[in-house]
Amino acid sequence: MNSTSDDPWSLPGARAAAEELARVGRALGEEGLTWGTSGNLSLRLDDEWMVASATGTWVRRLVPDDFVPVRLADGSHLGPRKPTKEVPMHAAIYQRQPDARCILHGSPPYATWLACTDLEPGFDGLFIETMHYLPRVAMAPYAHPGTPELGAHIGRAAEEAKAILMRNHGAIVWHGTADEALMTFLSLEFAARVLHQACAAGRPLQPLPPSLADEFRQRRVYRK
Repeated sequence: MNSTSDDPWSLPGARAAAEELARVGRALGEEGLTWGTSGNLSLRLDDEWMVASATGTWVRRLVPDDFVPVRLADGSHLGPRKPTKEVPMHAAIYQRQPDARCILHGSPPYATWLACTDLEPGFDGLFIETMHYLPRVAMAPYAHPGTPELGAHIGRAAEEAKAILMRNHGAIVWHGTADEALMTFLSLEFAARVLHQACAAGRPLQPLPPSLADEFRQRRVYRK
């Protein structure tokens, strides 16, 4: 869609959202959760608008001007820069999950490895972060980047879990805050790395029984 305005920061809160996303996006790159121009991220402003990274941006170099206000309903945007091609999957999550405020997508090496295997992405009960952040991990079928088909897959997967592996592509997470989304992504990558190392060593992982994992969550043992 073409730009709907010359001023990308005419929406209330858009500039502050871009500043928050630039901070979290740089952390995304520094933590190795994506590389080069492979990632994209967004923050919901309200029921109508989100702020998303522009196409071609380098995640580790993000600054506020690397973001674009985008209308959720049709992908139209404010300002001269084009948003990421992955707008359909970001919009799909926001439209299906009212509690979603921040979405992070990247290609972390171990989570991407897992997304390219036939292993089940179940991590609940392994350790405290997975019990808190990864009680469920969904697997979305492959579809080409930027397509409505991929958006539909991700939207359905977001109804199952906040952490989603994208078959033969990477991973995407959503949460109510940017920092919680980042911690969910870090937990997913760490858990995938543990699984990778266990597979390499030929030693299967032994999670806690589901009853103990449920008790952990019910008693709110993990404090953020």
